Amino acid sequence: MNLISDVITRSFVTHPDMRGELTEVYRASWGACNAPVQFNLVRSEPGVMRGLHMHRFHADQVMMVSGRALIGLVDYRPDSPTFGVADVVALQDSDQMVAIPVGVAHGFWIPAGGLMLYGLDVEWSTADELQCRWDDPDVHIPWSRYGDPHPADTEGGPLLSARDRAAGTLATMLADFASS
Repeated sequence: MNLISDVITRSFVTHPDMRGELTEVYRASWGACNAPVQFNLVRSEPGVMRGLHMHRFHADQVMMVSGRALIGLVDYRPDSPTFGVADVVALQDSDQMVAIPVGVAHGFWIPAGGLMLYGLDVEWSTADELQCRWDDPDVHIPWSRYGDPHPADTEGGPLLSARDRAAGTLATMLADFASS
């Protein structure tokens, strides 16, 4: 069960036979969010943190092709019944997907490395990208909920992109979101 309104998780059904298996990962009839118009395949080394990011215009549908990721989520939509609620969804080896709506901040903690596929319902643009530090003291994502190591407890801290290392505060991100 998700704590955040409009965040949808869907378990996949795999159909095995003597040749291998087929797993359906998207059907428009599932209604998770709008149909993706762009797909990205992202490989992460062990100990990678991606985010915290939030989007003005596009929703994401995320799944792990291989490996494990913890998807940290915080609802910053002012009119949402779950405004301010934080949650973590664990994704592993093509078992399920999570749909993340506009205005829900998210970060991807990949403790042991993995391959992620995500679809966007609007093509990516820098104008749509908001971010803050994953460890901002006002962000309270329960990263250790499933027994995985907390990103701050890894030797040297998580591996971050230059953009994520330079990210500003949660307050700045929320002000930018409110002005869009």
